[in-house]
Amino acid sequence: MNEPDPLAFDPMLVAARFACKRVAELRDSVVETEIGHRLLAHLEAVRLNPERVLDLGCGINLDHAALRTRFPDAYHIGVDVAFGLLARPETRPDALLCSNATTLALGSASMDLVYSNLTLGWIAGKQQGLAQLRRVLRPGGLLALSILGPDTLRELRDSFAEVDFLPHVHSFPDMHDVGDWLASAGFIDVVVDAETLIVEYRELNRLMADLRSWGVGNSCFGRRRTLTGKHRWEAMRAAYERHRQANGTLPASVEVSYVHAWAPEATDVVVPQTDFAPFRRRLHR
Repeated sequence: MNEPDPLAFDPMLVAARFACKRVAELRDSVVETEIGHRLLAHLEAVRLNPERVLDLGCGINLDHAALRTRFPDAYHIGVDVAFGLLARPETRPDALLCSNATTLALGSASMDLVYSNLTLGWIAGKQQGLAQLRRVLRPGGLLALSILGPDTLRELRDSFAEVDFLPHVHSFPDMHDVGDWLASAGFIDVVVDAETLIVEYRELNRLMADLRSWGVGNSCFGRRRTLTGKHRWEAMRAAYERHRQANGTLPASVEVSYVHAWAPEATDVVVPQTDFAPFRRRLHR
């Protein structure tokens, strides 16, 4: 039996962490909410009047109110794999469904719009998940999603790499790979925009507290199974200090790809055209 990739995350551990009570009481994530707003902003130029909207991963997305405001006449269905997160007061769709994205318990061709803010990155079978999203979309339906890219938390990854050879930061797919997966799933007219947000912290402890509060932690298969230890931790902190900027803050890079992809109107095979337009933004904390 093949050993799992040490850089890949354990999907069972991720699901368990999202489902635990502590995660069900997550505080607002400024970064995640900002990314959701930017994903919605990408829809402003799209002519769309959906009857049914699927919010995939609604439990940790705090931007559902903005999604409902954007499409007030639609019937909104929220899906999340963690049952505890569906009970959050911020989650207000018309219907809730506890389901894994790779085995969506929804009818084929039943959705006009699938919206997913950062959820795809936490699905182990990303290609299977995209195939399911293609299945539930009606002909001419739209998929709008955001996903973290490989440069996310690169400063933290590089700092830990000076301490040991074990993975401490999850790996995320390149936007070109995401485009290929979408094409393989049968989507057309794929458009991918990428940007890197720089979140600034005064202290490293605040960044680590944010990562813990999001509930994901280090879930890599190859992670250290014992405590990091004071010596390694202090060495990592010293390495991260070399990233401190002139304004006195520590940067944390968050690479994000925003994706639009359409379900074809007919069953004809169409070669998608992918447009990549990277740009930068800066956030302050």
